[in-house]
Amino acid sequence: MRQSKRFVLAVLTFCCLVSAPLAQQKDCLSPVTLPAPTQPNIFTDEGEVFLGDAIAEHIQKDYKVIEDTAVTEYLTGIGTRLVKHLPLTNLRFQFFLVDLPDANAFVLPGGRIYVSRKLVALAQSEDELAGVIAHELGHLVAHEQAIDLTRRLKDVLEVTQLGDRRDIFEKYNQLIENFRRKPEAFRPRNREDGQLTADQAGFYALVAAGYDPGALARFWDRMTEIRGKTGGFFSDLFGTTKPEERRLREMLRGIRVLPAECLRKPSAAQVEVFKEWQGAVVSYTGLGRRESLHGVISKLQLSPPLRSDIVHIRFSPDGNYVMAQDDSGINVLTREPFAPLFRIEAPEAKKAVFSPDSAQIVFATDNLRVERWSIAEQKLLNAKEVVILKGCIQTSLSPDGKFIACLNPNFDLNVVAILNGQSIIQRKDFFTPSYSSILYLFGALAKRSFENGDAGLELVKMGFSPDGRYFVAGFLGPDNLNDFRVQNYVEAFDMSNLRRFTLPDSIERLIVGGFSFMGADRLVGVNRENHQKSGVLLSQEVRSFQSLPCAGVSKRQRAESMSWCVPSRTIP
Repeated sequence: MRQSKRFVLAVLTFCCLVSAPLAQQKDCLSPVTLPAPTQPNIFTDEGEVFLGDAIAEHIQKDYKVIEDTAVTEYLTGIGTRLVKHLPLTNLRFQFFLVDLPDANAFVLPGGRIYVSRKLVALAQSEDELAGVIAHELGHLVAHEQAIDLTRRLKDVLEVTQLGDRRDIFEKYNQLIENFRRKPEAFRPRNREDGQLTADQAGFYALVAAGYDPGALARFWDRMTEIRGKTGGFFSDLFGTTKPEERRLREMLRGIRVLPAECLRKPSAAQVEVFKEWQGAVVSYTGLGRRESLHGVISKLQLSPPLRSDIVHIRFSPDGNYVMAQDDSGINVLTREPFAPLFRIEAPEAKKAVFSPDSAQIVFATDNLRVERWSIAEQKLLNAKEVVILKGCIQTSLSPDGKFIACLNPNFDLNVVAILNGQSIIQRKDFFTPSYSSILYLFGALAKRSFENGDAGLELVKMGFSPDGRYFVAGFLGPDNLNDFRVQNYVEAFDMSNLRRFTLPDSIERLIVGGFSFMGADRLVGVNRENHQKSGVLLSQEVRSFQSLPCAGVSKRQRAESMSWCVPSRTIP
């Protein structure tokens, strides 16, 4: 609560800093005139608001929407500042913070703008964030979604006019119910022209509101990874200019023709206030949504509250604590005496781990949000929103909370430093699955999901050692397929110096078959071709990368590099 009050005071200070200059500013551009729509639109502005409410009822329940005004007020302030410079409209603009797996923003008809926490975390300034919001506002004032829904209502339900709020809700629900009858009507159309129109409307609002117009171009270049490419005459002629490049070109062209007085930079005070709000958004751990109940006769608070079954139990490395995780949170207990210590509300957390020194709890969510909690202080130490543009189909978090490994949809393997979001290890095309292996893997996934619920996709076996020093990944190839032989797709790194080390084929086979770290210096691996050859592997520091029997490694041989040795004992 104190942090929220400090942040509100900072926002008030910021308003005092900028109100006088803004009052003296004149619009740098003439008001933008949007092109007249060429497609019919049966929605009035009020009808669009009703349509947005109907869509929100369907989709908003699937997202964690943050409705805490102490956190969202700053976002609303940015939006309100931009809306003043849009074409006149009767839309009802509302701004929401939402948890999404990627850095993005989207809109619903009528004026709802949703901004992901990850987008806030990725933005380097308020001007960059304002640029994205201005673009989304451009979609709204162009009534793109209302025009799109007009087409769908006609194609699917033969509806050409609408009535009051109730009628719009009923027609929209009927449209959703008829999705399978005419799926072709729901296929997205080419929206590149709409993107350019939104860019134009948003660009005017951005400049007129006193933001740095170059911020959006920089952010767009960084988000799309086009590295400043804008295409040209020949790429346009032969149709090889990417839409992202064309949009960047138009942004830069608009900036070049602006008067010098329109090219403003934020002050140091404004930057500081944005950074403080950004930190508040990223570290926010509340439920976010205000309780809204109708027709309640009585209300009873259960004490203790109902809990789901425990799905994950782990002892701390020093043996002093126990962690019991259920579907909605993590209970931390002392071992002697065996008693509850505190609880972390974390309904979206993957399996949490203790840090190597047993002082912290570390976990990540499907949205790549990483949190570190202090056991002694029983509070959140820090939270990071990790942004990986292509997303991840599988992840692994290091116990020290410093790194997260990601297998992306292109089967590239990356290890990202959580502190700054930089990819420190990149392995392009970690493996290329054959047709048979894809059938096997997705068949196994379907079976696992049916038997064990949402167990997650595990195309590769990968993990960090309990002390976070080593990272090993291996592709889990199928067994007993005549046309696909198990291949050793294996990567192993010493994270203390980011050095890759090689392993002999005999050990790679154990990692490919599936492995688990049993300690900081050992792991157990499975030989899928011959289970009798499965075994426990011990790490030894030796001069060469060779498989040595553990008994043959002397203290004198321990030097700079790393290898694995196989003890004589095997696991049947």
